Amino acid sequence: MAGQGKIDGDKLRRIVKSRGITLGDLALKVGVHRQALSSIINHNAKPRPGTLQRLLTALDVTAADLAPDLREDEQQLLDEYRGVDDRTRKAMLGMVIRMADEFGARRVEEHMTAGIERLEASSPERQASGRRKGRAGA
Repeated sequence: MAGQGKIDGDKLRRIVKSRGITLGDLALKVGVHRQALSSIINHNAKPRPGTLQRLLTALDVTAADLAPDLREDEQQLLDEYRGVDDRTRKAMLGMVIRMADEFGARRVEEHMTAGIERLEASSPERQASGRRKGRAGA
């Protein structure tokens, strides 16, 4: 996380405000210009790893405290990923990487959606549900 420099500027703004410090004071503690800090808060720049670490230290927060929230679909994907065994996780990750290499990032979503639909259609729960529906309509 810290190496990527991805933070939620709105979260950073709220934390700074809650601490009762000015951007100027925080910038001095972190060792950057006030404008650089303002650009980070306003989502116009990402902090370098060293800057992010100094920022975390100055505010006494963790990278997770400043991390952007996941979208609903991202959270769902993460929950599914966490719900499988290590072997399946490795296979899933390998599949995504191969797809990204083969199709490019733009087309990965299309292929993932199609693959998920095929898996859902072939799941025992789905098949049992379909059989029950078929009997109900007969």
